[in-house]
Amino acid sequence: MWISFDLDGVLMRNPFRDGIFPELCSAMAPAFAQDPRRALGAILDEYFRRLAVARQAEEQGSAGGEAHADGVPLAVSPYDWDGIVARVAAERGLSGIPGEPIADMVRRYARQPGYVAFQHPTVPVALAMLAERGHHLRVATNGLWTYQEPVLEALGILERFEHVTAPDLTGAAKPSPSAFHAAFGAVRAPQGVHVGDDLLYDVAGARRAGLRAIWVMPPRLARMAELRARPPWERPALLADSEAWAAEIDRTLERRPAVDRELVRWALPDAAVVHVGEVPSVVEHWSGEGTKRRRGARRSSRWEVPVLPLRQVGQSLVDWFAQAQRPLPWRRAGDPYAVLVSEFMLQQTQVATVVPYFQRFLARFPSLESLARARLDDVLAIWQGLGYYRRARHLHATARLVLQRHGGRIPDDPAVLRTLPGVGPYMAGAIASIAYGRPEPAMDGNAMRVLSRLLLEWAPPGQAAARRLGQWARAMIPEGRAADFTQGLMELGSTICRPTQPLCGTCPVQRFCSAWAYRIQEELPVRRAGSPVPIERVAAAVVVDGAGRVLLVRREEGRLLGSLWALPSVTLRDGESPEEAARRAAAEQAGVEAVVVRPLGETSHAFSHRQWRLQGYLMRPAQEAGTSAAEPAAPYGSPGDGERVRWVAPDALPDVPVGRAFRRVLQLVGLQGGAAPMGRAAP
Repeated sequence: MWISFDLDGVLMRNPFRDGIFPELCSAMAPAFAQDPRRALGAILDEYFRRLAVARQAEEQGSAGGEAHADGVPLAVSPYDWDGIVARVAAERGLSGIPGEPIADMVRRYARQPGYVAFQHPTVPVALAMLAERGHHLRVATNGLWTYQEPVLEALGILERFEHVTAPDLTGAAKPSPSAFHAAFGAVRAPQGVHVGDDLLYDVAGARRAGLRAIWVMPPRLARMAELRARPPWERPALLADSEAWAAEIDRTLERRPAVDRELVRWALPDAAVVHVGEVPSVVEHWSGEGTKRRRGARRSSRWEVPVLPLRQVGQSLVDWFAQAQRPLPWRRAGDPYAVLVSEFMLQQTQVATVVPYFQRFLARFPSLESLARARLDDVLAIWQGLGYYRRARHLHATARLVLQRHGGRIPDDPAVLRTLPGVGPYMAGAIASIAYGRPEPAMDGNAMRVLSRLLLEWAPPGQAAARRLGQWARAMIPEGRAADFTQGLMELGSTICRPTQPLCGTCPVQRFCSAWAYRIQEELPVRRAGSPVPIERVAAAVVVDGAGRVLLVRREEGRLLGSLWALPSVTLRDGESPEEAARRAAAEQAGVEAVVVRPLGETSHAFSHRQWRLQGYLMRPAQEAGTSAAEPAAPYGSPGDGERVRWVAPDALPDVPVGRAFRRVLQLVGLQGGAAPMGRAAP
């Protein structure tokens, strides 16, 4: 096929918008009340004036090369930025602007270190694929070639094109059919294809000239899930007659000459792509239209394959990580057991919070065997304050299982790792890659965010998106660098590719990032609409006996805060008062009849999926004599893990694994043991 490309907004970023206009408008600002934006407005007004003159002249039958405006052929005049800027400056009494030919400014700008001018990171790979498959690549642009050639040269893609059509080379401008015929000669559809982002000058102009048209959609349409879910060649049918399409046409017609409205009837493209990386799949589909698909064969989904230099992305990431990684203790250890502990701790918890807990945990349980042989209460106690105690229970159970089934060696096979308690696909991939160097993806929140932005993943985070992104992550891993890649991906998401205000200017893979190319990095990953968090009213009984000991109960395994010690507590029933509920909690959960001394006030605690509003009551046993309260207080934990009810002296409270929600209630009564170790909140 013969395929022509528009340049600005399709293959390359407009250098005027990013660099040239800011420089020129700053120089012209003194004539516009020191406002560069007003200078830019005057430049654009002159551009649109010239565009209207040229279009009207064309409609009236004047050939582009014969009619002139300010001594410049009409086909060239709207894109002659030297002339436009000079006229605006002269009208404002400014001389010497521009101070150098704008083509030289573009060349200087394109040579700046770190210059990234590809409109989308898939551009070089897509062009290479098309050329390697024997397609003839051309340029059909309305920008002046004298301004655009330096950019394509700086990008290293100039040699890909066999022929160039631009107003200053041919005297013809889009949407005139002569501009397209200059690029294609006698070639027409289906072999002639034009790719552009302007519905009128690219799509309508090409189709009016007898060519097929591929439209590069703006991000506002690429966000539509129903469009992304269909192949590019089926998307126009979905767009036709839709409100989104009507709005796009109206938006395109703004500030265009009235004669351009005649082009709308040709404006529906033959295919619509999210970026140039989808163009090879469209061309491949059209090339095979005459071949009969095998009966029962699954329809190809090749358009979903990211056309990116994936291994180059991975190499850039690991090179950056080698220089920028933080000196975290589990990285220095180089020990699978340290990796296992850190991964359990890092679930839903920030690195800075985990570091001191990790160090304290390994000091207490330096090996997997020591952890496996420890009592659960001892593990929960050392974990206390880190929160999400189910992680501690799973880690303890995993250590015991590894000791029993695997001789104390943590497995390196992700499938085997996933059979361990609390180990899901992410953790299995992380342990296998970081501890053993296996090329397995690890899709945590940081990795999902980085990859969603890199690959323009619009689906909300979930298992389907994780599988899809994990497939591409695996293809990025450089040979022998799986551990560095996995940790680098997490490090990048944690320190640079942050949920808000990402530091894109320092990102090692910025030039490959689809979201950055469209400047929509903070819109990805797409967030699911949150549902209201239910609020539960809970009554908690702080029962203190005559010896000053506090009544605690162990919460059942499988419940919220399961296996931890807690104050007797219940959710209020309909019509039940908090005081009645507190008495019921002590009786049902501890077998203690208690009377209220005084209310302690209300505190609240937020979990990931609900919120508690706890009303605490200071209480005492109804009959001190003859109850368990009269029994001597044994040291905490001595009877073993099976104990369900316990009277605990205040000075022993810091060593008891009690969730933060109940410690807050204890603090209301002024018990010295109410402070969580290390000042951290625990669920």
